Order: sequence, then structure tokens, then C-alpha cells
Amino acid sequence: MKSLFFITLFALLFAFGCGSEDKKADPLSGDSISTSETIFTNPVQINEGVNLLYDLNKGTTLKYKMRNYNKSIQSIVADSTMSQSMVQEIEYFFTVKIKDKEESGNLTIDFVCDQIKAKGESSLGEKLNYDSKNPPADSLERKKYMNFDVIVGADFSARISSTGEIIDIFKTDKILDKIISGAPQQPTSTEKAQLRNEIQQAVLKPLIQQIFKNTTDKKMNIDSSWTLTYPSQISVFEMDNSAQYKLKNFYEKDDSRIAEIDAALTVKSKGKTEFSEGGVNYNFEKPKTSGSGKLYFDLDRNCIKRAESNVSFELTLKMKETKTGKEAKRIDKVETRNVTELLN
Repeated sequence: MKSLFFITLFALLFAFGCGSEDKKADPLSGDSISTSETIFTNPVQINEGVNLLYDLNKGTTLKYKMRNYNKSIQSIVADSTMSQSMVQEIEYFFTVKIKDKEESGNLTIDFVCDQIKAKGESSLGEKLNYDSKNPPADSLERKKYMNFDVIVGADFSARISSTGEIIDIFKTDKILDKIISGAPQQPTSTEKAQLRNEIQQAVLKPLIQQIFKNTTDKKMNIDSSWTLTYPSQISVFEMDNSAQYKLKNFYEKDDSRIAEIDAALTVKSKGKTEFSEGGVNYNFEKPKTSGSGKLYFDLDRNCIKRAESNVSFELTLKMKETKTGKEAKRIDKVETRNVTELLN
């Protein structure tokens, strides 16, 4: 059984095939999740160093709203230029409950996705309009939104460290059962194990990381900084990502002290950029990636009050037929904005 569920889920965000029309979409407004809506206007002075640890007590319940805005454009440049684009905005509503706290500070956490809302439109006229609290009645239409349906209402659990490192993700049976129930045939035990791993790593882990951002176990004050490094893979490139964080200021809001933290992403890439196949020479240009963001950490409730991030990505592929000498170029651009907000 192939993991078509995950291919479909992320293709909706990032992938477009070659098209024969050059149309323009009416983009959704990214202003609805713009960083400009953040207002912390009451700075306070804190002289001692502070902890940015998820020191949450057993039984604590948090409610979060996560919003993702994504704009993707793919252009094919040959004798003429053909482009396709898509804009999409998704909202996730989660209830997060601390089930257990270990002496080490590690937390066992139960997650439930209470609601998903999504809207979007492509340059080919395809539309996305979904609300899990008012799902479509038509069975074919519901199948179209299976990627969302399998997550809504299905609880899962995770263990994380006090700095937000994800140690384990488990209790994913409900999500797995929903996916399998719609499959034309039952997967083997090996396929089921593979699918479970993809659920944990490709779908749930990115969602958890929006709520529990990686922090540091060091005492922090204004102008203190730390760096997190992690690898990733994009096309033929191995990416070395470095996220730099710097504490900028302290504020007071809703009877809590808030630490404002700036974030910046730098990326270095390496990999074989040229290869040939089927009489075509391919040349990848190094991807262009940039990112920035802000974290607002509640120092009294020991959790993220709000988090914002903006990431842009561009990848260019040049193609040339060896016999005819014909050339073409494909350019993929993706702009993503994420906002996480504590609701209670």
C-alpha cells in the first residue's frame, strides 16, 4: 500500500504539474495572519535571567489555534511561459492536555484536533472550501477532503522534553484506522508500520512543533541568544538549516510576563546539481531559502503565547534535450506564513 494520503496532503501545499494555460488566481489575503496584528505595548523590566521551559503541571489544558497561509507558483519557461499557482489557508484548532510530568521535566501530552477550516483557489479554477464542523454531505465531496477528516476528532499523544524536543509520538491508531478504512485493500503489517511512521513524522510532528517550539535550557535575558541546527532534504539537495533565536524584550499582557524572541533562518545546501536521463540534461540551481519569525513565550504559564514564522523558497531546474538542443526552465516558488495562538 503506497502512502498516497501523505503525497496528496503535501501536494496540495507545494506541488503543481505542467499546465497549458497561463491564468491568474485571485489570491487569498495573507493579511488575516499577518505578523502586524501582534500588539504588545506594555514593556516591563526583568533583571534576573528567565527560563523558557515548558514547566507545565499534570492536568493543565491549553487550547491553540494554528493558521497556515501558503502560496505556490510554478512556471515553465520555454518558447513561451506557462504558470500555475495556488493560494491556501488552513486553520487548526487543538486541545492540549498534560497527562503526566516526569521528574526529568519530560511531559506526556494528549492532543485532540477539534476543528479544521480551509479555503483556497488555484489558477486552474480548483477551489478548496472546508469546515469540519459543517462537512459536505456528498460522499464524493467528503472523499476530496479525507486528508482533513482523518485528523479531526482523532486523539494522539506525544512525549516532549522541557525544551520542546519531541521524544515520541504514539496512540495514532484512530488516524491509522480512518486511513485504512478507505483503502481498496488491507495493508500488510509491514505497510501498516510504514504508514504509522509517516503519520507520526510527516503529519503530526510538524503540527506538534507549531505548539511546542524548541527552546533552550539556558537562563535567558535581553540580547541572550541560542541556535538550533537540523538537516532536511529538498529535491537533490541536502540542507543544513540553522535557526538563530535572540531574546529582544519583556512585556506584560493578560497578567502574564511575556518574552519576545526574534528568530532567523539561514540555510546552506549541497548536492549533485547535474545529471542526465532519457536524453535530457538536468541542471538544478541551488535553492533560495529565507525565513524569519517571532516567539512570544509566557513566562508565568510556561508555554507559547504566540508564534509567527515566514518562510520563502525558490528552486530552479534547467532542462536541455541532447539531440535537439531545446531548452526549458522550471521555477517553483513557495511562500508560507504560520501563526500559532494560545486561546485560553
